[in-house]
Amino acid sequence: MRLETGSTSLVCEIEAGVATIKLNCPEKRNALSDELTPALRSILTKVEEHESVQCVLLTGEGNSFCSGGDISSMSDLGSEQVAEKVEQLRMRQRTLTLRLYDLAKPTIAALPGPAVGAGLSLALACDLRYAVDNTFITTGYGKIGLSGDYGGSWLLANLTNTAIAKEMYFSCRRVGSEECHKLGIFNDIFPKAEFNAEILSIARSLAKGPPVAYRYMKENLNRQPLMSLSECLDMEAESLFRCAETEDHKNAVIAFLEKRAPQFKGF
Repeated sequence: MRLETGSTSLVCEIEAGVATIKLNCPEKRNALSDELTPALRSILTKVEEHESVQCVLLTGEGNSFCSGGDISSMSDLGSEQVAEKVEQLRMRQRTLTLRLYDLAKPTIAALPGPAVGAGLSLALACDLRYAVDNTFITTGYGKIGLSGDYGGSWLLANLTNTAIAKEMYFSCRRVGSEECHKLGIFNDIFPKAEFNAEILSIARSLAKGPPVAYRYMKENLNRQPLMSLSECLDMEAESLFRCAETEDHKNAVIAFLEKRAPQFKGF
């Protein structure tokens, strides 16, 4: 099933419980244009609300994941009406990075090639990240005299540590797949010939999992950097018993005792 995105620069297809969202501007290395980003914001809401979608896979067409913002459109960033532009960017960031980070379903970033700048931020906002074994990431902002946006600084520092994030932001160096894997930025890396099949297998496996439990797992883990251990324990206790009330939990217990795979329905 194909969902209408309102733009040829974004494609979304649903199959076997997986919504594959593909940035579709390979000629610009899937840069975040004024046409693509509104379409992406809109489709994220659609796939979260779509009952058949249990996992969201974000990727890019061609040999790039996303090259970040379209530099050709940045010439007026420092012009007048700064306060208005700051507020617009705050709204855009919340409705893209935060929307993706808080999405109530497992999300995967599949990198067939480089992720740069705000494109890197999108990948970091996903729950899991997988890449071909010969690609790289880079913050890139320093090369154009900017400090960063779309949450990359917070996401990268929380995923690694502040010192590593500072080094990557200050240097703008290319960080290869192997190093990203060692740092925990990538969950795994695959040869290009095997990449698509491996990612689809992971996504389809997640789509068969317990939707309600996944939602609470994600909420627990997303909030933990901002909470004390005591607060985390309280939240986990509440989340666990909300899951325990579901038919999915009750049926999964029966399936476990009968030594068969459970069938999750999301309630």
